[in-house]
Amino acid sequence: MPAREGGAGGQLPAVEGVAAGRSADPSSARQAIAKLKSDLDRRGISICLSGVDGCGKSTLAGQLVELLTRSGIAARHLHLYQWYVNLAVTPILLIFNRYLGRKVLVLDRSIYDNIATLFLQDVPALLKHSLLKTILSVYPEFDYRICPIAPFDETLRRRPDTEMRRFRGLATAYEEICAVAGHARLPSDPTLFEEVLAYIARGANGPHGKPLA
Repeated sequence: MPAREGGAGGQLPAVEGVAAGRSADPSSARQAIAKLKSDLDRRGISICLSGVDGCGKSTLAGQLVELLTRSGIAARHLHLYQWYVNLAVTPILLIFNRYLGRKVLVLDRSIYDNIATLFLQDVPALLKHSLLKTILSVYPEFDYRICPIAPFDETLRRRPDTEMRRFRGLATAYEEICAVAGHARLPSDPTLFEEVLAYIARGANGPHGKPLA
């Protein structure tokens, strides 16, 4: 799993958007950083990025960790994809970080991505949605849930092995999952990074779409 940490202070970096060279608005960055620092006084924070392969999750995770690290916030980028890891290990990691680790964890894969692949299987819809709701009822919360949305042609450019049928199936699965889990669905275009910072600055979501306390 890739991991990146830091805690040294410094000036805000000019971090570019996912799809093209647009830097984040410094005011958005300052507000997001201030919100996270305030939250970290009380608990560790987790940011979950979900979506179709090639939508910009890993790039966005790297941008967030770079900005936070250079702003004096301890942050870590995690890529956890296997079912058994996200069922057995990730919940422990989230709970430990919330109460003891006190970092910002940025996950560019999570249990939601595992569920999305399950939705592609020939399983009754009722069973799929029952599993989703059951997992969400017992799973530790992510403080921020974000789903970048990219059209097929852009995804194909980033990931040339993308198949149209699988893309459509996953896009539908993520739409359904995000509606239940309360993800912010944001276009994966040059405004993505700034929109994510604005979302964080608002303190947008606690468990499953509810406002953060």
